[in-house]
Amino acid sequence: IRFGEDVISRVNYARGDRSNLKDLRKAVVDTINELLKSLTRKTGVKKDRIYDAVCAGNTTMLSFLMGNDCYHGSRAPYPPPFTSSVKIKARDLGIEMNPRGYVRTVPSMSMYVGGDIVADMLASGLHECECAAALVDLGTNGEIVIRTSEGEFLATSCAAGPALEGYGVRDGMRAVKGAIESMVIDESGKSYYKVIGNTKPEGICGSGIIEAIAWMRIRGIIDKTGKIIENSSERVKRGYEGLKFVIVPASESATGKEIAITQKDIREIQLAKAAIYAALLTLTRVAGMRLTDFEKIFIAGAFGNYLNIFSAQVIGMLPDIPQERFSFIGNGSVIGASMMLLSKEVKEKAQSIAKMVKTVELNVIKDFQSEFIKATYIPHTNEELFKNTLEKINSLRIRKQ
Repeated sequence: IRFGEDVISRVNYARGDRSNLKDLRKAVVDTINELLKSLTRKTGVKKDRIYDAVCAGNTTMLSFLMGNDCYHGSRAPYPPPFTSSVKIKARDLGIEMNPRGYVRTVPSMSMYVGGDIVADMLASGLHECECAAALVDLGTNGEIVIRTSEGEFLATSCAAGPALEGYGVRDGMRAVKGAIESMVIDESGKSYYKVIGNTKPEGICGSGIIEAIAWMRIRGIIDKTGKIIENSSERVKRGYEGLKFVIVPASESATGKEIAITQKDIREIQLAKAAIYAALLTLTRVAGMRLTDFEKIFIAGAFGNYLNIFSAQVIGMLPDIPQERFSFIGNGSVIGASMMLLSKEVKEKAQSIAKMVKTVELNVIKDFQSEFIKATYIPHTNEELFKNTLEKINSLRIRKQ
């Protein structure tokens, strides 16, 4: 985060000064070494017994690991420094394992659809599906892969921003102990929440923020533009940052400070969810399909396991299809990298996956920007796209009356 919240910011930082790339690369290597130290401590395995490691990540971060600043990849036509799997001695990278061991990377598809998405596909089995299916990786960079009914694969990426991972939100935090991961708001406006680790809440993570905004919409605390309605609830307060909805009073939190959703927080989530939905819709249309054609949608990402599908549909982030069609794979990047580490067959499969997927640049699709703007509404300007979800919302409101 200190080098930038997104890959473009980090590339610009790397180009700013000769020493900046060294700082970025050191941060990547230090993080890997800290993870190795933690694993060896837990397992009792000595570092010099580790001879093979596999890294999965977006193309930019893998390039930083290799000492490449990715400058040309950040400019049209966005050529990646490499897409094939790279194999290099651990000692040459400064990775603290057996110096004769090797570090390998999962192959990438393009500059903005990286090895983490190839790993997601391995973990989900999307490449083996025999029906129309999609993979959505939720994070700062939202990546999407679809399998058409004819068996073709298309992929794209969008800049969703860090809000979905708890950053850039006033009381946001990662999905760790002390984070509100799930919540509901009753008819009186009172919040009921679940905290990771069953402790007093310290903040709220991405999944909790999505549920909070969904329930604020259901209870009429915000309108379809995302604006907080003053006097709509006793929990709506006005502060120096404008209107906010208080989830946890200061007396009930672990920090002694209230936990709230501000108007700015809602706007950040609207931009993130609009990017995800518009990217999926646009890619689907490029393939000549409809969102309702998907029989399976795999959800990946660090907070994916905590995500409530109905809440994601209420705010308009995920399509209005039956919830049983969605599957969570969790951190598919780690799972896929582990599979490649343990199997030569999977290694070859990863290479073939990277080659068979066609990537689509959204900035050359003329309708994407207009679709993005439409998708900033909650759930969308075209309510027909969320007919079933809106019927569920109305039934909840009727129940209240």
